[in-house]
Amino acid sequence: MIFSKQTRKGAIIGCLLVLANFSFVQADIKVYFSPNGGCQEAVIREISKAQKSIDIAMYSFTTRDVAQALVEAKNRNVKVRIVLDKAQKNEHYSKSRYLISKGFDVKYHLGKGLMHNKFAVIDGTVLLTGSV
Repeated sequence: MIFSKQTRKGAIIGCLLVLANFSFVQADIKVYFSPNGGCQEAVIREISKAQKSIDIAMYSFTTRDVAQALVEAKNRNVKVRIVLDKAQKNEHYSKSRYLISKGFDVKYHLGKGLMHNKFAVIDGTVLLTGSV
């Protein structure tokens, strides 16, 4: 999803953000790219619209502005749950320590292998997936 580094020389690597309304009647799918395709802005916009819950599973979470948007959501009494790969405990640019300092109960996948997910579910109706 949404929160890993966006570096690969000569290629546009970035964000495939899918915003899906899980209704069988209507599905709204949007695709964004990074670094200049509006991906980060779309993620923050969706977080700012959350009313009840945000569930996140991320391999790498390094984006300051997204972390700040989650703090704002928590301050609005949105329930935020976060699971990160165990490497994020010590990763220099990880925002996990910042989130913990702001009162989040960040969980780490401690099993074998990488927890390579990159998605968030907002209010049970919006899915974001890809990477910023």
